[in-house]
Amino acid sequence: MKEQRAASVTLQLVAYGDDGKPLGGINKVVGINAMRDAGFPLLMETAAGAASELEEVINAHYGIVPRG
Repeated sequence: MKEQRAASVTLQLVAYGDDGKPLGGINKVVGINAMRDAGFPLLMETAAGAASELEEVINAHYGIVPRG
């Protein structure tokens, strides 16, 4: 049996309300080849971008503006 290798990594961030229901989520897929070719930590950059998008969802629902 041939060993399977990952082709991509999926990052999923979800914001939940006080009632435990999801307010919104962000999914990002990063290909392994893109990770090999990138000259920077691609997963960290992708996660930071997804977190920024999710902060916009939180801001829209709660009016909480991220500190920067």
